[in-house]
Amino acid sequence: MNENSELDAHRVRSIRAIIRDGYLLYTNNFKRIFRASWIIAIVYALAFAWVLNCSIDFIPLYAVIFSGAQADPAAVTVQGALYILSSTLFQVLVIILASCGFKACYEHYTTGEVVRTKHWWGTFPMKTFFKLIIPAIIWFFRNWRHWGLLIGTVILANIIIAAITLVCCMPAAIIALANIKAYIGVMQGDPLGMPDYLPTLSFIAFTIGGFIQAFVHLWSVFPFYYAITTIKQKEINKKKYL
Repeated sequence: MNENSELDAHRVRSIRAIIRDGYLLYTNNFKRIFRASWIIAIVYALAFAWVLNCSIDFIPLYAVIFSGAQADPAAVTVQGALYILSSTLFQVLVIILASCGFKACYEHYTTGEVVRTKHWWGTFPMKTFFKLIIPAIIWFFRNWRHWGLLIGTVILANIIIAAITLVCCMPAAIIALANIKAYIGVMQGDPLGMPDYLPTLSFIAFTIGGFIQAFVHLWSVFPFYYAITTIKQKEINKKKYL
């Protein structure tokens, strides 16, 4: 069954309507989107937890450096390599996760609905990045006249995402701040005073927070989908009246 005509892609929308319809399209098809991307979201969450842990692990090294002592070059090298590796993996997974959203949008644009994946393990749409995302970036630059609509969509979507992420990932944020505050205290000469299980608890909290964050951030693809289709429809209408 096709989506409600209100969510039809071939319409011109305001920024408010773009955000609203992006939300409706995402929530109406959340079960299908979740089925297609849940494994990727788990790996994304693990990478998110890893990169946060690597970032926090840098703080003791900074404490040594700021105290005037000589940091172990091998420890700095290993920690830096782990941070680069985790950050690179996380960025790759951001692209793969976004590709899941773009694939769902492409299905909706071509068939009128988000198609349910055949397998319970979902899909891995790496081809979508080269087939849809890169051409979309090039298309953005060619249609620079509509950047006002795109920038307005970016600002409004990011405000909403930041607010939701702050609420959903609050436990992970509190634990991260506790780690940072403890290590800042070490830099000031205080004892560390953290329980031994805190690193494990931190990783678990970051993973849960990252999994929630994956689906919160995945929503941002859908307003951009309607922004793109709005611009395309404006160009079509413009040609009709010329």
